[in-house]
Amino acid sequence: MSSFAPPSPTAKTPVDGRHHVESMLMRESLLDKRVMSATETPVVPMLPFCRVLKVGGHSIVDRGKSATYPLVDAIVAALANFKLVIATGGGIRSRHVTSIGMDLGLPTGVLAQLRIIDALGNAHLLGTLLPPHRTDAGSFLLAECYGCANHTLIKDVDGLYEADPKTDPKAAFIKDITVTELKARKLPTLPFDRVLIDLLACARQVKQFQIINGLKPHLLVPALRGEHVGTIVRKDAAD
Repeated sequence: MSSFAPPSPTAKTPVDGRHHVESMLMRESLLDKRVMSATETPVVPMLPFCRVLKVGGHSIVDRGKSATYPLVDAIVAALANFKLVIATGGGIRSRHVTSIGMDLGLPTGVLAQLRIIDALGNAHLLGTLLPPHRTDAGSFLLAECYGCANHTLIKDVDGLYEADPKTDPKAAFIKDITVTELKARKLPTLPFDRVLIDLLACARQVKQFQIINGLKPHLLVPALRGEHVGTIVRKDAAD
């Protein structure tokens, strides 16, 4: 049963001009047990396809690489078949912060916020270890979501190469390439998150992104103007 109903055609508009939505919740306390029981059904699962993982901050993350890395590898493998929501705790740092905060007489609300910061720190650590969605992908999704003018990745190389130019000075420079061409080349290393290739292929608003060398800051403004001063990776024309 819906909680809301359309206004009655005979309803009168109050003198102050306000319009009321006819509802079973009108003039009722949200703590009223009758109202609560009448609105608690039906219960609809919002994410029935997701599994939730909680990674122990103290029991796993605090143990360092020996415990965290194998778990991260297992999670990466699981992501191929499952949609996951991953949470983590603050670990031993949260206990230290709480102890110090209590000694200083900090209020409960401040202590809670400090503990949240520690948990977020561990969440960022896990997020960094779980490829492929990192900051390159995040900035691309921002540009795509808001339909921004262009998307520029500032790195310490001139753009995309057939091999890592830091280890192979003779690596050929790639000035312009499409998603399909880039996938076909199967380059061993990329100066950006590999998932950007798939994101660009599915994008509706961002048609390309450009990689420029941040050690040459004079290239920034031309790149923002849309000039070709690095490597441009383009969405296929047919997409």
